[in-house]
Amino acid sequence: MENLLIIFSLIGVLNSLVLIVYFFTTKKGIKIRNRLFAFLILSLTVRISKSILFFVFGNSVYDLILVVGLAGFLLAGPLMWLFTKSVADKNYRFKKIELLHFIPAALFIIIFNIFSYAELAFPLRNFVYNSILLQYIIYIIIALKRIQRFKAEFAYIEKQMNYITLVLLLIWFAYMLNAATGYFHYLNAALIYSGIVYFSLILIINKGEIINFKPVKKYEKTGLSKQENLRLKTELDRLMNREQMFKDSMISLAVLAKQLRVSTNILSQVINVNYNKSFFEFLSHHRINLAKSLLSDPARKDNISEIAFEVGYNSLSAFNTAFKKATGCTPSQYKKRFNNDN
Repeated sequence: MENLLIIFSLIGVLNSLVLIVYFFTTKKGIKIRNRLFAFLILSLTVRISKSILFFVFGNSVYDLILVVGLAGFLLAGPLMWLFTKSVADKNYRFKKIELLHFIPAALFIIIFNIFSYAELAFPLRNFVYNSILLQYIIYIIIALKRIQRFKAEFAYIEKQMNYITLVLLLIWFAYMLNAATGYFHYLNAALIYSGIVYFSLILIINKGEIINFKPVKKYEKTGLSKQENLRLKTELDRLMNREQMFKDSMISLAVLAKQLRVSTNILSQVINVNYNKSFFEFLSHHRINLAKSLLSDPARKDNISEIAFEVGYNSLSAFNTAFKKATGCTPSQYKKRFNNDN
């Protein structure tokens, strides 16, 4: 079993080297983004290689190899953060001040090239190792928070970045579990890395880039022409703005599609493409806009529940939740704001 772990881990390292060379030499994509990703893979490969060497040769592995291998983890976190910045901003340029992120790795190599890491007392060595894991996970969390701030129209990029982050989290978890319990073989991190790198190698080389910036066209096979899309949008606007069909609490995608004499799939496409909303988000948008108009009208003396039912909600709690999500305040707070102004 252990021999298989070593073999698969070595395959992962070899595949990683192919990825590294590819992203250092390819002319596809943005150069700085490719380089950062290549360095990220290199740092992880160094870390994984150290695990393999330590497992095979044990304490006979040179102290420098141990130190450089662990420094790979200190480099991986900052590199993931910088790679995330390069994906979020197409005009990203590496700044000299960002070299500060790599000071911990440089200091680690210098200090433990002078003092033997392997000969440290166990409590101190354990503290240093856990500090490395902590630094790594802090950077990954920061990168993840930046990924989650991607705009809705770039959700397909966020999804791809989440996959990369998940891989890094799995590797961290494997090493952390081994450090905490001793029962989870640390070569499992190498195995996880190897498997994912193998499939990444196939996908990336097929597409040519790390991140596919071309959105998947969800409805490209429906055959809806631009003219038909425009006609349906115009008719849909009429039903919503003039006839206010959204005020019917029983309205559904099927009912509205029947009114427009189209399939539910086509209607869903028209709403998604033109308004970047789902059907329920589309309904909520119109209902909340009307509710805001009614609440801000001093001539209207209706209570909140009456307005909720008038705009199409059959539940006061559902109205309050939707209103606060859209405006950041409750209907009562919104109404009070306008009453105070008057």
